[in-house]
Amino acid sequence: DDIIAWANTNAARGLLPQLMHRLIAVSGASVDQLAMPFGDSVGRSGLDGFVVASAGASFVPAGESVWEMGVDRIPKKKADKDYAKRDANTAATRKKKTTYVQVTPRHWEKKAQWITDRERDGWKKVIVYDVDDLLGVLDRSPAVDAWLSRLIGKPTAGLRDCEGYWKNISTGSDFSIQTSVLLAGRDELAAEVRRYAETPGTAQPFALTSRSPMEVLSFSVASICSTNDQKLLSRSVVVERRDQWERVVVEERNLVLVLSHTVQPTMEELLQSKGSEHKVI
Repeated sequence: DDIIAWANTNAARGLLPQLMHRLIAVSGASVDQLAMPFGDSVGRSGLDGFVVASAGASFVPAGESVWEMGVDRIPKKKADKDYAKRDANTAATRKKKTTYVQVTPRHWEKKAQWITDRERDGWKKVIVYDVDDLLGVLDRSPAVDAWLSRLIGKPTAGLRDCEGYWKNISTGSDFSIQTSVLLAGRDELAAEVRRYAETPGTAQPFALTSRSPMEVLSFSVASICSTNDQKLLSRSVVVERRDQWERVVVEERNLVLVLSHTVQPTMEELLQSKGSEHKVI
């Protein structure tokens, strides 16, 4: 219901492609190309999204896929329009190797029938993702879920997306601090934090020392936010509660977990996080 209510807002039209961009980036698929304009770029002519994945995963199909999306209250109407345009403008040889994906943050009860009606049109496959599918993917993508939850006004207790955390500590009624201000003179250390977070595979936790636990947390978040890397941001989350730490360590993989000093992980839990390919700061 929260996502459907969000779909009624003006912001949803520009944010839905960004949501899908982030979910695809952290899906685990081997994505070779990801083009999905969002924000002010929404509304331009052409595809809403184009993805090439040498290996699919989760909800991202292998090979080439074209993506269309909309937040309209009647999803079929928008889907029919998008599909007719894309089907007419795609060569038969191209359709044979391309999956067509339609996305809506609404309930679409007859989506299966809509797919069946297009099975003979020559596409490699036709897929529809509605709000139920999105909720399932978000449940497996805690950093993206924390980001979206903040944007729709329903923040996740104990988990905060890095952008939201930085915005909270850096912006006031009469001031706004850039990440470069906090990182000034410590650019090399900030680069080390980013390299640690971005490098695939297992690794020991990255330890930072400071006079204040809050300074460590703020510096770590600023280091991650400074590049505006959508994939890194989509994997990174601030963990402020122990119950959330225990959950993500066991249930999730390959996240960047920036820990509050209140979490106090055990050595066993840190070893477990390493086995799950988490990067812990």
